[in-house]
Amino acid sequence: MTLSQLLERWLEVADLELTTREAHEGYIARTINPALGDQPLRKLQHRVDLLDRMYVHLRRCSLLCDGKPFIEHRTKRPHDCKSPGKRPCGQHICRPASPATCHRINSIISAAFNYAISWGWVERNPAEYAHLPKLRRKRARPPAPEKVAQLLNLAFERSPPAPVVVRSASCVGRT
Repeated sequence: MTLSQLLERWLEVADLELTTREAHEGYIARTINPALGDQPLRKLQHRVDLLDRMYVHLRRCSLLCDGKPFIEHRTKRPHDCKSPGKRPCGQHICRPASPATCHRINSIISAAFNYAISWGWVERNPAEYAHLPKLRRKRARPPAPEKVAQLLNLAFERSPPAPVVVRSASCVGRT
């Protein structure tokens, strides 16, 4: 049994919302199967390094290219790369996958392996041991004092009681 076969069987029985299923199918078709789909499960369960290498590669290029220049075609059908009115095909430019994308791909692999464990196909889930890139969380930044003053002035112009409530609420807890 290969990873590709496991993912196919898992999708048959996994309880997923339609949009989630479609997104998972996209990740499986574009990234997981080309990179690891032909790996036997028994081998892959002991080869966390293969997952780690895939995530490192994804952080360089989300298409998992080999780093050599090539033309990135916009369609798989026969076409003229410079057709008028259409976006032309062009030189591939590597764009890294986000850490969140790597985490999502890992969660797909992990969920499928959890089913494989329950079905008795493997003994361990390599996705649990993979080394993923750190997620960068955006910190909320409060607005500049000038912006707050503008907002309060505008609110006072439109409805005089509103700034009083906002001003008094912002003073709660201050001495």
